[in-house]
Amino acid sequence: MATDRRVPRGHPPVGAQKASRAPWSSKEIVVFDRCDDAALQVVHSAIDSARGLGHNYLGTEHLLFALAEHRDLLSAEVASMLPTATAVRSAMVSVVGEPVRRDAEALRTVGIDLEEVRSAVRRTFGEEAIARLARRRSHQAWPPWRQRSRRCTSLLAQNITMAPRVKQAFEIASRHAERRAQPRIDPISLLFGIVDLEDALANRLLRENGVDPDHIRTIVSGGRS
Repeated sequence: MATDRRVPRGHPPVGAQKASRAPWSSKEIVVFDRCDDAALQVVHSAIDSARGLGHNYLGTEHLLFALAEHRDLLSAEVASMLPTATAVRSAMVSVVGEPVRRDAEALRTVGIDLEEVRSAVRRTFGEEAIARLARRRSHQAWPPWRQRSRRCTSLLAQNITMAPRVKQAFEIASRHAERRAQPRIDPISLLFGIVDLEDALANRLLRENGVDPDHIRTIVSGGRS
């Protein structure tokens, strides 16, 4: 079966995946809307793992970790090929680095409770204030000493952005689901979208754990999922 395998032009070699600067865009939200409940469970778990590692982006490596953690959502044949979630996390840390100290913990050491700050913002400006802060963009040319800090904004809003390869993985997953006559992206199509991107960091982690992404792709695309 023909696949959508391609390496995007202009991307750097495999490594920790950098994310775009914007919060979830409307296009990214549409991507999630195309997922079924099981795939959304994987996505939420991936986001939690990214935050747990102190990352402000969602990468293919986090999705792989979540798929390994929720292997019960895959067929037994495919699930048996994945490394354990612990092995994926260890490989991820070896490539990306140790988990960084979380912002909330760092602030607590100087007597600032981040949740209390968020609660105060909501009480003063309304329940949707934090969400509006995440979406807000500054277009005014502020002087350098008055420029708004994106880190402070992200800290309050708990922003997490989507790496470019994750967007590409979802696009491939969507087409794979359509070929399987599935109305939405399910975990097996999401896994296919990941392994079909040759330079995705997730595939490097698979290889470091002795798993050939091409073998997974062959099994999944062959309809034996």
